[in-house]
Amino acid sequence: MIQYRDNAKLYVPVTSLDLLSKYSGSEKSSAPLHKLGSDQWDKARRKAAEKANDTAAELLDIYARREAQSVKE
Repeated sequence: MIQYRDNAKLYVPVTSLDLLSKYSGSEKSSAPLHKLGSDQWDKARRKAAEKANDTAAELLDIYARREAQSVKE
């Protein structure tokens, strides 16, 4: 369970616990607290999804270049 502002709770399946990580920003007291379902929450969620997609695209590009390199050799 992850607790958000106004005691909103998000229950995470045990099988997905590896997807969670501890907040690693500057200070815990300055961590952004969003209300689930708010515009801020949606924006943060979208931004995280975009970063994940960008990282995936980068990795695909790297692996494709490596594969092309090994085929040439």
